[in-house]
Amino acid sequence: INAVGSTKNVTATSLRIEADEAIGAAGRHLSTAVTTISALSRGTDVGAGVFVSEDDAITVDTVAVTVTRFDADATSATVEDAGQSDLSTLARNGHIVVVAGGTITVNEGDADDTGVVAHGSGSVRLDANGSGNDVVLNADVKSTTGHVTVTAADAVNVNADVSTGSAGTVLIDAEGGALTQLGVTTITATGSSARLNAATDITVGNVVATNVSLVADGGSVINAVGSTKNVTATSLRIEADEAIGAPGRHLSTAVTTISALSRGTDVGAGGFVSEDDAITVDTVAVTVTRFDADATSATVEDAGQSDLSTLARNGHIVVVAGGTIT
Repeated sequence: INAVGSTKNVTATSLRIEADEAIGAAGRHLSTAVTTISALSRGTDVGAGVFVSEDDAITVDTVAVTVTRFDADATSATVEDAGQSDLSTLARNGHIVVVAGGTITVNEGDADDTGVVAHGSGSVRLDANGSGNDVVLNADVKSTTGHVTVTAADAVNVNADVSTGSAGTVLIDAEGGALTQLGVTTITATGSSARLNAATDITVGNVVATNVSLVADGGSVINAVGSTKNVTATSLRIEADEAIGAPGRHLSTAVTTISALSRGTDVGAGGFVSEDDAITVDTVAVTVTRFDADATSATVEDAGQSDLSTLARNGHIVVVAGGTIT
């Protein structure tokens, strides 16, 4: 618990936290000035979770701590808290929230391929604030059915998988830079919706959901090297300031319905899509839920968009399909 009157709960290089119940609270985060963190909430009580506000940059990784116990007979003994990795809630749908004034990096500290995991309907919020600060995901970020919201003042690098399911949605927003997903990674919102937004380019690896929205405010939507299928979904909505795919490297899809808009700010912008099966051009709207640092949520909607369109710069439109085009 963050004590009333505290100015900074923990100032350290490495911080390891293990609690049977909550770590911080939605309305009163644990305040830190640390470099590396690992936190585990076992979630014995409903509402348990992990809530941390960090002054600067922070890395999720393995942390072990050793101290010396001095005994009454003037001898001493080593007390060790063994290496613990990840940010985790193990029960009771515990949320995980990290708000930082610098870059947030999630590393794979052990052998479970996971860096952040929220139990059940627990949601995840990673929020890197401040000019030039990023979120770098080098290990998986997961919830079972909660929302996953990742935001950065600059760029987001998705170098590992992101997943949720059922009612949970995925929202990733690079507010001042590019959203770059490695081609070998997958963003999954099983039976739900995923929204990827960037101030510049979006490089898409593999996105799997019922509804997908890709919004590149000031750049292009690019097919990542190594991707097997950029988007697998029922409905796909794409909006880009520049190109969607490229003549030599189409955006690859397995979708039912599509709408795509290229505003054509740059010469050569256009829309280039290769679809596995049949595809229909029609109106597509996508809604996701943004999970906030105080454990409240808000709806983010990309309103209904129709057609395949290029608005300037003589942009081409190409759709190649393995089935009927309607």
